[in-house]
Amino acid sequence: MKQTTVEALSERVDEVLEASQRERVLVTRNGKPVALVVGVAKYDAEDIGYLTDPEFWRMIRERRRETDFVTLDEIKARLEADEDAERKRAKPGNGKSAGRTGPRRSRNRKGN
Repeated sequence: MKQTTVEALSERVDEVLEASQRERVLVTRNGKPVALVVGVAKYDAEDIGYLTDPEFWRMIRERRRETDFVTLDEIKARLEADEDAERKRAKPGNGKSAGRTGPRRSRNRKGN
């Protein structure tokens, strides 16, 4: 995180605003934090409205409490188990053919 002072900020406004698009910039006065400059160029006005709306974040917290989540580790474990089961089913010698899975076509009457 970059840092600047209130005094330097007035001389370097453009530089601080540009830097804030990549990382947060802490502004200090007498060595104490007074502001945090956060770039928002990648957002539109509607996004900024949501980001700063306490009611929106209250709604998000409520929805998260109401939803059963599955962690990424749980998803990975399920996928691995599915892949292992599929490999076992496709392994030759387990009573199932590893080749063709669809119905066989019969030859026509001429034997072709």
